[in-house]
Amino acid sequence: MILSRDIRRAFTLPPHVVARKAAARAARALQARRARAADLRRCTYASDAPALAAPVLAVAPDAALREHDERDAERWLAHEFSLLGSRRMVVAHGVACDGVEGHVYPPGRPVVPDAAGAWLSGRVTRANAEEAQRAWRLVSADCPPIDWQLDFKSGYRWSERTWYRDVPYGHLPGVDIKVPWELARCQHLPELAKVAVLTHDRDLAGRCAREVVDEICDFIAQNPPRFGVNWACPMDVGIRAANWAIAVDFLRSAGFALEPAFERVFARSLLEHGRHIVANLEWTPELRSNHYLADVAGLLFVAAHLEPTPEVDAWLAFALQELAQAAEEQFYPDGGNFEGSTSYHVLSLDMISWAHALLVRLPEERLARLASYDPARVTAGPGLAPPPLDPEAVRLALARCFAAGAAFAASLKRPDGVLPQIGDNDSGRFASVSLEVLGEITGVHGVSLPELPRTVGDPNAVERLLAAIERGELTAHRYVFPGERLRDSLDLACFPDSGVYRYRSDRLYLVVRCGAIGQNGAGGHDHCDQLGIELWIDGRPIVRDPGTYLYTPLPERRNEYRSAKAHFVPRVPGREPARLDLGLFVLPGARPGVCEHAGPDAFVGWHDGYGERVWRLIQVLDDAVVVTDASTLPLEDLHDHKPPRYSPGYGLLEVEEA
Repeated sequence: MILSRDIRRAFTLPPHVVARKAAARAARALQARRARAADLRRCTYASDAPALAAPVLAVAPDAALREHDERDAERWLAHEFSLLGSRRMVVAHGVACDGVEGHVYPPGRPVVPDAAGAWLSGRVTRANAEEAQRAWRLVSADCPPIDWQLDFKSGYRWSERTWYRDVPYGHLPGVDIKVPWELARCQHLPELAKVAVLTHDRDLAGRCAREVVDEICDFIAQNPPRFGVNWACPMDVGIRAANWAIAVDFLRSAGFALEPAFERVFARSLLEHGRHIVANLEWTPELRSNHYLADVAGLLFVAAHLEPTPEVDAWLAFALQELAQAAEEQFYPDGGNFEGSTSYHVLSLDMISWAHALLVRLPEERLARLASYDPARVTAGPGLAPPPLDPEAVRLALARCFAAGAAFAASLKRPDGVLPQIGDNDSGRFASVSLEVLGEITGVHGVSLPELPRTVGDPNAVERLLAAIERGELTAHRYVFPGERLRDSLDLACFPDSGVYRYRSDRLYLVVRCGAIGQNGAGGHDHCDQLGIELWIDGRPIVRDPGTYLYTPLPERRNEYRSAKAHFVPRVPGREPARLDLGLFVLPGARPGVCEHAGPDAFVGWHDGYGERVWRLIQVLDDAVVVTDASTLPLEDLHDHKPPRYSPGYGLLEVEEA
């Protein structure tokens, strides 16, 4: 299946690109064969490690717990998790899982852990067993091991002995590699540390602090570097390192005493995370996506939390260099994100804001080392520029992107306070704990918001389109959504770089998607939603995007949710405006939407993804929103539009906060 897809995709590329990609793939395969053989023979835990640096982040003295924080902490202390639409369950070796749409995999064998870690023999590679057992001996006797390799929705588990580049995904129906990845990001650990610092229950505080240490050591023991599912994606390696660093910082800053043996193992693992990221950067000359942003943000946290060495200094410089570059590449001037997805906008904004918060708290003596690092220490990706690197220039670049991106998100919030769904959504965050716990929202001093147009295009476009329909040159379908006083205090926000237009009044909320294909045209997180709308009237949703559902576990379901049939868009029977058969994270043939006019009275846009133009006119009247679709092509009637819904237990994933 994958081979046939690759062959089909190859026919869509120029011959020289196919040849270059084939040569690069062959070189990677040869390199991987040698590296795999070496890693199977040797211990992959690092033999060296610098000490931990002083903590950088602290919980603000006046921070407060939310009502549910302590309840959540008790669940996490019991290793009870609910992620990516799963039911709440204890994630342990040997548990039975519910399955996904009838695809259920048998439970693995339970384990009986012993204090010395003998139970790890045979689970990790022989060369790694001794170091894995040493890490396990730091785990409390009453803390059972988490099954970090388990997809606890389908029940399928990967092996701790599989070399990271050999880890399969999308190979079995219902199996979702993102489930163990999501758990192993450890985003609950900063929340546990926050509770430890803020709760008045001293017993709970001690248990939460101990759990942070136990889970980190448990992970280190069961996941030797470069083996198992949780080293397969560098993005998740970076996010995990950052969340570990945040959690441990919170505890150390609050005076919790951590054992020297733990600090040594933890520092070594941060070093291993950093080396893994640098060796596996998700960078190509053509595209640097949110994955690359997570790589370098994670590397920043690693470098900031280790004592300086020539290697660590180069990582710090490289991370800052690339964060500034990636942020300005990935955020449009109007504040939107190039992923083509509002949910990935939030994820990328999260990375930028946390990186900025860390940068402004780094001590001056660390920043001074950016004047004299060795650029030869990092040759991966684009390489490292010679010193000096100006941290203030990086801060300003991050602050500019954060300010514009936060304004974009705030402007798009629906009446219920949630962002509208545009494109993909995997509920991803960089850190689930809010930046407010540090005592401030990321500062943006020294920057100003971009000035956005209040109207776009030619208002005569409305009359031209209506005249063409009147003359019979275009066949039209008309949809009326009634309301009252919809134009009272009407406001229009135009984001032409992002291709998003938002109308808001006392009683109306309307967002139109019409613009660029995300990821510089690759469309990895786009749907066939050009000219789609989200509409609320009097605080009630009228037209909404159905969401994302799943990525790789059920490819046919992913494509149903990416399809034009899932969206309230002009549709041509039997056709899609892009290819859905060439991969789950590309959208070949997708055509951008073109806004002819966006004004307070009406919107006119078109795209030619079906081969000929399809038009959409949206008129905001005082008593109705009128949507008119027109084309020379036969258009499908959308009056009975019913987007897909599957398995409510596994959810239509929607971003929960902006």
